[in-house]
Amino acid sequence: EFLEKHEPAHQIRSAGGVLLPVDVLGDTRLQCAPVGLQPGAQPLQLLGRRKRQEECLREAERWAETAGDRELLAQVKKSLGWMLAHSRRPAEAEPEFRAALEIAMALGDRTIEAGAMGGLGSVSRAQGRIAESRMHMDRQIEIAREIGDRAAEAGGMNNLGLALTHE
Repeated sequence: EFLEKHEPAHQIRSAGGVLLPVDVLGDTRLQCAPVGLQPGAQPLQLLGRRKRQEECLREAERWAETAGDRELLAQVKKSLGWMLAHSRRPAEAEPEFRAALEIAMALGDRTIEAGAMGGLGSVSRAQGRIAESRMHMDRQIEIAREIGDRAAEAGGMNNLGLALTHE
């Protein structure tokens, strides 16, 4: 459905777009939209509950795999991990973050690597593995500092603080 109705993967990638889940003011309704499309392009707006968001991301995952777009696949897997983590499904989120991390490291994409580390830290904390959570958060902060991503650094520090309160 997604593949048939919307822009081919190479057009979205070449326009710099990625698929991102967006929480609508904490509501359970979410949208999944490519961003950074050419001017005048209609953004994809798939509204529904978290199940629909997961379906959208799973389809985007198949799309990226079919197109052979490893960067997009890493982004989608990271987004899928966060969606599952926010749905209180950390055991399901963890392999998505691990896959995003593996791809990001192979590509040398430090931004995705930092985000995946943060995700692994969050799901480790949610599962009571605090020492592991701290290790991932420390690594996220380190990478964020190396690449100058102040937002990722701040997010990592915030999550590290949450992990420390559970020790």
